[in-house]
Amino acid sequence: MNKFKKVIVEISRVLLGLTFTFSGFVKAVDPMGSAIKIGEYFTAFSINVPDILCTFLSIVLCIVEFMVGATALMGIFRKICSKITFAIMIFMTALTFYLAIANPVADCGCFGDAIKLTNWETFGKNIILFLASLIFLRHYKSVGRLFSFNSAWLPELIAFVGITIFTLGNILYLPAIDFRPFKIGRQFEAIVSIPEDKEPDQYEYVFIYQKDGHKKKFDINNLPDSTWKFVEREDQLVKKGYTPPVPDFAVFDEFDNDITPDIIEEGKNGKNNNHKGLILLVSPDLNKADDAKADVFGEIYDYSKKKEIAFYALTGSSKKSIKQWIDNTGADYPIFLSDATILKTIARANPSILFIKNGIITGKYSFRGLPDMDKTSAFIDKNLPQDTSSITKPFPWGRSVVLVGWAILLIFVCIRRFIRRINLSLKVNSNSSK
Repeated sequence: MNKFKKVIVEISRVLLGLTFTFSGFVKAVDPMGSAIKIGEYFTAFSINVPDILCTFLSIVLCIVEFMVGATALMGIFRKICSKITFAIMIFMTALTFYLAIANPVADCGCFGDAIKLTNWETFGKNIILFLASLIFLRHYKSVGRLFSFNSAWLPELIAFVGITIFTLGNILYLPAIDFRPFKIGRQFEAIVSIPEDKEPDQYEYVFIYQKDGHKKKFDINNLPDSTWKFVEREDQLVKKGYTPPVPDFAVFDEFDNDITPDIIEEGKNGKNNNHKGLILLVSPDLNKADDAKADVFGEIYDYSKKKEIAFYALTGSSKKSIKQWIDNTGADYPIFLSDATILKTIARANPSILFIKNGIITGKYSFRGLPDMDKTSAFIDKNLPQDTSSITKPFPWGRSVVLVGWAILLIFVCIRRFIRRINLSLKVNSNSSK
């Protein structure tokens, strides 16, 4: 029974550790996405908070979740780790139960955009984790420790510094891993609309008419005479077709005309079908946009005019804010209106640059890491490969070196400690046999 209990405790501890570590890591990949989700929670509960607070809470959440998971996996600070884990699971289980019942937000965002779960699926997951945390709390002394209390500070420090730098790097620049629809290498038209080679949903329309107090259904080829009174129309889905990941994408000019098809066509065929390409400057809110790179945007726009490449700015700001941006930066490129939430989905930084050629997203950059003009010209001038899936986003060398170096260091410390514990155990057993 003691061995069985220890196995159950270890499984619970590892399950919690892996879940918290993974959850914290994928949130750290896209902390701005977590900040948006936190803002949705506050809005659902009718609480107004500034964006900066949501961002701060997102950073804290990423770091805390990862550190709790890493601590559980290493079996250190067992008592306090078990209490924190149990407290978190009580809160999250109660919260997700409410979300499943009331459904104020579409999904909890527990795994960011990496894995989408319904509110009921999230609640079921949290029930399992809650039971695991209860077992961990009651039997934490049975958990095997990889480090002693005096030596546990080193792996904790390495884990904390690494996840903090990684989280902040993904806030300052675009996410190192893009889990959202507007990934580099994807077809822009297929993200926001139904391409010509895709079939839309097919519906059968049923018309309900009434006569002498009786209602009857008719199809479109068999409508009744004028003695019947029309009541309503029912749309019945006959065949499920293609549904774009972001069907609500729309762009409007300064006269509120819908120019979405023109934008899509520019990215797909270019002006006069010359396949030159499209450059989009994306800013959800110009009032909060950093204008330090305004001159660079101007250079890219001047280059696009020489090459006959379409260049547009998309923003969710008011017309007053657009005018103020133009006055402050001297921007002479066209600025159109779009939904701010969708623009945040396109690119997290405010503002960002998106390159599209032959309908394929070929580049995406934060204003803090804009490419030089040689790289900018390469996005438009180079020939795309036949297999567009080979187009990848620019490798974030700085963050990747930090991440890999941090992981290697943490794993090395853990393996070294594990080997040392095995050697000590073997030595103790050897002395006992003598």
